[in-house]
Amino acid sequence: MKSLPRFFLSEYEYAKGKYYLKEEKILKHARKVLRISKGDKVILFDGEGTSYLSEVELLSKEVLVAKVLEKNVEEIPERPHIILAQGLPKAGKIDMILRMNTEVGVQKFVLFESDYSVVKAKHYDEKKMQRLGKVVQEASRQSVNNFIPEVAPALSFNELLNLEADYKLLLHTDSEGGATINLKEIKEQIKIKDKVLIVIGPEGGFSEKEVSSALVSGFKLVKLNLPVLRTETAGMVVSSFLLI
Repeated sequence: MKSLPRFFLSEYEYAKGKYYLKEEKILKHARKVLRISKGDKVILFDGEGTSYLSEVELLSKEVLVAKVLEKNVEEIPERPHIILAQGLPKAGKIDMILRMNTEVGVQKFVLFESDYSVVKAKHYDEKKMQRLGKVVQEASRQSVNNFIPEVAPALSFNELLNLEADYKLLLHTDSEGGATINLKEIKEQIKIKDKVLIVIGPEGGFSEKEVSSALVSGFKLVKLNLPVLRTETAGMVVSSFLLI
């Protein structure tokens, strides 16, 4: 059975059991790509677990009008709450990182500038953060995920160290006097409702100073029994391993 088209409730109004969607990109996609017409069924979702089976009553260049037929409230899945802290990568990679990890089930993203970051936090202005919000919205839509993860403003590495979590893990390939732990050992300790902060470095990894500071701040250095991963794939591998 073919799945129904899904639309995030962005730029909308609600009145008398009907949603009026007005975002230009959504309207164009519905008209030009999906060729939706009156009477078609669609799914509208708010990104916080609620979705609406709806019937299209009107679709034009200006508005999509959909009458709600059924409301569905989904509970947050019972699994660890994963926060992925990603060192700012080189241009062109951040979109892929957000998309892949949203599909896996990461619930929050924290971007940070480290000593070896080529791109700096100042480059992530309000306009860029809004665009990245659209990236995770679209990834959630395509992966049939009714919960859209938060993308927090870019931090410094020192600010990152102050974040709270039940487990604070820094992926590090180099052994520091035997301080690096196999991630499998950590997974066996993590409980369903634990909050897990995973820190992934940029292309150049972490400086010795950053590793030392992380240890002092209560982070555990973790490794995988895999070859060295690229920054754009490391977070997805670690997150999926902990969530499966």
